[in-house]
Amino acid sequence: MVKLLPDEIDNAVRVIAGFLTTKELTHLLPKHDIDQIGQSIPKTQTRLACHVVQRYGPELLANDRVRFLLALRKGIDAPTEWVANSDVAVEFVETLGMPLVFSGSRDRKSPATRQEDQSTGAAKGFNLISERAQTDAISRMAQLLSPAELKGLLSDGVRTLLATDMKSYSGRDIAEMILLLSDIDLFRDARFRKLLGQKLGIESPDRWVAGKKGAILFVTQCGFDERFAGVAPDGKLPSHFDVEPYVKLAPLHDWQTDLARRALSFLKGRYEKKRAILSLPTGAGKTRTVVHSLVELLWQEEAHSRPIIWIAQSEELCEQAIASIEQVWLHQSVRLAETDRRAPFALRIQRFFGTYDLDSENPQVIVTSIQKLHRCIERIQKDPDRADVFNVRGMMAGARAVVLDEAHHAVARTYRSTLSYFMEKARCPILGLTATPGRSSSDETAQLARIFQRQLICPSWKNPHRTLVEQGVLANIHPIRIGGVKIVLTTEERKIFDIFKEIPESALGRVGEVQHRNQKITSALSQLSPTTAILVFAINKAHAQILTVAIKKTGRTVAFISGDTPKPSRRRIISAFRSGQISCLVNCEVLTTGFDAPKVEAVVLARPTFSSIKYEQMVGRGLRGIRNGGTDTCKIIDVVDNLDIHGETLSYARFGHEWQTDGSLFVRVGEAAEEDQIVS
Repeated sequence: MVKLLPDEIDNAVRVIAGFLTTKELTHLLPKHDIDQIGQSIPKTQTRLACHVVQRYGPELLANDRVRFLLALRKGIDAPTEWVANSDVAVEFVETLGMPLVFSGSRDRKSPATRQEDQSTGAAKGFNLISERAQTDAISRMAQLLSPAELKGLLSDGVRTLLATDMKSYSGRDIAEMILLLSDIDLFRDARFRKLLGQKLGIESPDRWVAGKKGAILFVTQCGFDERFAGVAPDGKLPSHFDVEPYVKLAPLHDWQTDLARRALSFLKGRYEKKRAILSLPTGAGKTRTVVHSLVELLWQEEAHSRPIIWIAQSEELCEQAIASIEQVWLHQSVRLAETDRRAPFALRIQRFFGTYDLDSENPQVIVTSIQKLHRCIERIQKDPDRADVFNVRGMMAGARAVVLDEAHHAVARTYRSTLSYFMEKARCPILGLTATPGRSSSDETAQLARIFQRQLICPSWKNPHRTLVEQGVLANIHPIRIGGVKIVLTTEERKIFDIFKEIPESALGRVGEVQHRNQKITSALSQLSPTTAILVFAINKAHAQILTVAIKKTGRTVAFISGDTPKPSRRRIISAFRSGQISCLVNCEVLTTGFDAPKVEAVVLARPTFSSIKYEQMVGRGLRGIRNGGTDTCKIIDVVDNLDIHGETLSYARFGHEWQTDGSLFVRVGEAAEEDQIVS
């Protein structure tokens, strides 16, 4: 273990004592350490912080409670899994203002010293590559490849954009655009690797694994900074883990407490009907509301043998659910222990998605993806006695309760068959969770209501969106409309539209190439402050690249991500957008759900859609209000070839008639019993 130097200890003590209270610091030390400090000597924050640093040493931040507490007080995200000397660890330590040695690095230089040592100063913006390395890369590309070869690496849409400028672009200009669109993943493009290999007479790798020795060797042979080899894929996280108690959260709003209480009564199975949906507008905190109910249920019943199953749409949403459950448990277990004087116990959460299997005994919560669960059900139905599904079959049959995130998808075949299995085998409460308990067609909305037995748990407000805006929970919408284009469909595209009620991708691709439409979008953005946090929804990857280059030319800091962007790069770019290092994030295919950046000040709907669900999901990314850490007003810049649904009613209020019988919502029978109390 690296030995801490005196100034490193002093620095860490100042940071910790500045953020944490005496009580919090005491909780970080074992009892015998507290006894050694002595009862007669005042336990000041500085004194306790010194003991904490000396006890954990350079591995201080490997302690989950230390890490989460500091992140909470600093107002930043804490790495869920601590990997010493990783990019995530280094970034976290630098953000806290602590010496780099606490990241697990043997480099003892402080962040400020390392920045001074760089040839041209700190890395520019969100980029991991120094400004000098970027400049060198641009020069190297322009030196090795001709302007025509460099242009060939751009998408057709970007080349068309350049052709309409009536301007001559040099090799350096084009190389700069390529670097803007690729960042540290420059060498992921096989065409680029092949061209460089041919020019330099070296063999280019056919298969690219970012951050590995082969990638680093090729990049350095080509004369580029080794960081252009990219970030290595994340190591596999553990399939299960124990969550220890403690973290303080802001209290629930009154109406969240009411909904959590009603959800708890439902999850306890107090009512004849076993299926319901809880709905709140995007940004109003529906996930945390439901998680509070689950934590209360787990605490009251200590259901070690019967797990709660959380089903999400993707692996990213699964991880987001785990983080939310962990955070609320850390907070609530302490509050609940103080209320009924029981010792807190560890909560075991099991990952069951992607390549993870059920390998833990008695998990209280199992977080799984709909894809994983559906495949398992198909295998069970084909051969119920096969060994590889034995644990899964037992888990599903013994479920205490099921939570289905993004429940508006429940009309899809995979969702219906999965829910049917739980209804037949487990007969447990199934709680759907969505901001939009309806579909684009009235028939599908009626079907969704039937699936959840027309039980809707929601506030009783006539207009939930307006009420939450008035309370400051949601942001005011400031609509800005831009003239779009007339979308002309071919005969085949019209047939597809008539079936699916959505614009075919081929037609959307043509829309994204319309230059005057894109010029109107960039012109509208140029009217906003350079520091305005803007989230742009593009049509596809080619369109996202066109807009990124066009926005960059206006002088705004910008980046883009798509479904093809490697996850390490995607997380880093999103983190930079959240922190304000870049002001505009252009995306396609990734950020309609599960994305949380509270300070979004403008949302650009550059992707035409006739799906009210998709539309509301995009708009919802900017709706977090001041009371929830967001903004007072969010500009919705809407290209008017979209279906216009701005109005007095959003979310479930627009679908209310499907959830009513005899003029009253079924949720009324789900009013909480007196004994169901929620500690917030």
